[in-house]
Amino acid sequence: LRPSEFLPYKEELFNFKLTDETNIDLAFGYNVDTKKELDKKINNLDFALTNLNIMQNKHSTVYLKALKIRDLNLNYPENSLDIQAFTLEQLNTKIIKDKKEVINLTKLVNIEEEKASKEEETNAQTETSKPWKVNLANINIDNSKVLFDDQKALLSTMIKDISLQGKSLKVNNKDIT
Repeated sequence: LRPSEFLPYKEELFNFKLTDETNIDLAFGYNVDTKKELDKKINNLDFALTNLNIMQNKHSTVYLKALKIRDLNLNYPENSLDIQAFTLEQLNTKIIKDKKEVINLTKLVNIEEEKASKEEETNAQTETSKPWKVNLANINIDNSKVLFDDQKALLSTMIKDISLQGKSLKVNNKDIT
């Protein structure tokens, strides 16, 4: 799937462009049962977002070689989520706080459109949610870089070669909605 082909349909919502190399691969199984209550299961989901390059004002704001989710299993309304692996490869971001203290990443989406849809969503959600059980077996962040430029304070900071690995992140009985 090429997201750059779909963004023009909602151009008024976004203040960025994607390069044509951005790609999404998605594979999963699912099961929906409506006999008693809505029961949804997503099984063995594998997701890969590759070569993401968010261009804002003709400059790369966020580049991500790959975001990968391997073997995601979701059970609803039991509210359980198990993920075998979550990986970020070469996340490079340039965060700029201008003289008015506005951060460039906050301008990627037009807020007015977002507020209207959030109000509709809030009105639609009248039921209370059960606590979630989340299990993330492996977390990897490889070869990433963050640049922060504060134009008001005249401060620029860069963190290079960020590589982190984690195992077994568990969240039990928390409301994450």
